[in-house]
Amino acid sequence: AQAREIWARRKEPAPSIVNRLLRLAAQSGPPATSDILDCIQELQTAMAAIWYSGLLIVIDELGKFLEYEARHHGSRLGPDAGSGDIYLLQALAEHALTPQKEQMGKSKWGQV
Repeated sequence: AQAREIWARRKEPAPSIVNRLLRLAAQSGPPATSDILDCIQELQTAMAAIWYSGLLIVIDELGKFLEYEARHHGSRLGPDAGSGDIYLLQALAEHALTPQKEQMGKSKWGQV
């Protein structure tokens, strides 16, 4: 929703990632980990094009998420386990450490 608000204040039309995120959020089942990571990369690219210097992802109730996963799905970790598991956290952490082509650390006025 925040991405939609960012482009609502701008003159140019919203990039396709904004609608893709809305569709992903509205679907009945959980999105695949690969879809989430693809969306994050695409959103970072779109935001860098309008001089945003980062992306903040907030995961509410992380402790409950981890506890549930440990009790119910601890033996099925891995890339094919789905997006509702600890693998997603690992994939997000690895993505955060990967250098981005868009240089998310650059601001409108130079290096941050």
